[in-house]
Amino acid sequence: MREGSVDMRILHVAEATFAGVGRHVIDLSRAQSEAGHEVVVLYGTRRESDRFRRARERNHLVHWRSLDVGRAPDRSDLKAVQTVRALARGFRPDVIHGHSAKGGMLARSAPRGPWVVAYTPHAVYSMNPELGKRARGGVDLVERGLSARTDIVIAVSPEEETHLRLMGIEQTKIVMIPNGIPPLARADPQLVRRALGLPLDRPVIGFVGRIDDQKAPHTLLDVFKRIAVARAEVDFVVVGDGKLREALQERAGISPSLAGRIHLVGEQPGPWAMSGMDVLLLPSRYEGMPYVLIEAAHLGLPMVVTRAAGSNLLQDGPSSIQLADVGDVRGLADACVELVDLWPDRLPGQPDRRFTLDGMAELTELAYRGEPIDLRRPDQTAEAVPAVAGEPVAELIDPSDDDVDMPTGPVPTLPQSMHHRISF
Repeated sequence: MREGSVDMRILHVAEATFAGVGRHVIDLSRAQSEAGHEVVVLYGTRRESDRFRRARERNHLVHWRSLDVGRAPDRSDLKAVQTVRALARGFRPDVIHGHSAKGGMLARSAPRGPWVVAYTPHAVYSMNPELGKRARGGVDLVERGLSARTDIVIAVSPEEETHLRLMGIEQTKIVMIPNGIPPLARADPQLVRRALGLPLDRPVIGFVGRIDDQKAPHTLLDVFKRIAVARAEVDFVVVGDGKLREALQERAGISPSLAGRIHLVGEQPGPWAMSGMDVLLLPSRYEGMPYVLIEAAHLGLPMVVTRAAGSNLLQDGPSSIQLADVGDVRGLADACVELVDLWPDRLPGQPDRRFTLDGMAELTELAYRGEPIDLRRPDQTAEAVPAVAGEPVAELIDPSDDDVDMPTGPVPTLPQSMHHRISF
């Protein structure tokens, strides 16, 4: 590895170029290139989101190389492996860093060389409680085998770190580095509510994320229905899209208790939309460390989440977070009701800005260099710089953040329907 604090050559490999994995790759590669490192990202095109595409097109500091590869194994994998190996030989990186299962496999297909091989699972797949014993054992077997070709396995939460250890990954290879984001500030809640068609005079409980099996949308709707029966003055909003959106919309449409009270608003900038909520509900079956929780913590938004949702790091902070078991409709609903019963008085919780993008990038560089990371050490912790307060805030994320599209111009209307570090 090159001497000095900069001038590494870093090769990222990612097939999953959407949602949290895509955001992580965009943010980390940009932070590393801005720190003076030479960064190449080998990215999959089949599942590339519009946000990922726009972000990479605007980021000219990073070198982007496309890769025609999908999540499921197929004949394109051989060409992808050849591409990774050729790029490793030609670029001669100091670090090859794979992201998610397929990107991790491809990164570890490179020939052994002088480079460090890092892997971030972003919620290793065997954490999925829906997997059968045989499938989970198969995933763990593959991961243990690939770990022999891995120098660093980066967990993004204590839950994932524990799971990796129980899988049989060597403890000395595992390092825990939480996701991080730029500083946020809360937008005007009334402006957000008007834009999304939400009521101004009653509490709103919301969800932000992909509408797919991992996020448990059927549990989400059951929780909403239980709350709606118990509290007639509460509305609900679902921010996001996904393969189960139509099914969710159909179920919501035939629920008398939710008539006129649930709003499916599609994809919106998460922090902006959360500024119009009073409580965030995340009933996920499993997670690594979801960005939506970090954003809610930065905004000081009370949260109700499952114990599988990467929440351990937030429990010791100033944010308000209540937990229930996966699939516990009653527990999730009761926790939400307890919070909305405090409305319109100030709900519990203060902004928690410990998890920063610069902190994540710095700790990742330390891991690359083989330096020990102890998140309790004072020299590896410091508060993030908060967003400027006292002024109306229209942008919830640094406007230079290419992975986020902020509303501009008139408020839209929708139909009714490296020196910020992490401190602990």
